[in-house]
Amino acid sequence: MERLFRYRWWLWSAFAVLWTVGLLLPQKEKSFINPDWEGEFRFWFSKTVHVLAYAFFAGLSGWVRAPIAYRPMLMFALTAHAAATEFGQQFAPGRMGSLADVIRDHAGIALGYLATRHWWREDASRDV
Repeated sequence: MERLFRYRWWLWSAFAVLWTVGLLLPQKEKSFINPDWEGEFRFWFSKTVHVLAYAFFAGLSGWVRAPIAYRPMLMFALTAHAAATEFGQQFAPGRMGSLADVIRDHAGIALGYLATRHWWREDASRDV
């Protein structure tokens, strides 16, 4: 079971790095979002990606099965990540940080927690 525990943390770490890089990379005029999508649809698509990615991040954080004493710190890390990446975006060309995005990110964290609260509340020693 120790191998499974390490595997989960490797996946969590890989997602954390990839999501952080994706949020802080300079954004060109043409991004991964379909350039034919205009205006409001493009805006809401990108905001939905934010919410769903943070929901996934929160679910993944519950799935790693950290010891119960460390779970509040893990949740704090998620909330700090949301705020820090939005702050960092103001220094990336073509991007801008937004308090509204921080709120959306936290809504995603809450959704992910609610969807996976059984992992957040269970004793991880049951996996052993």
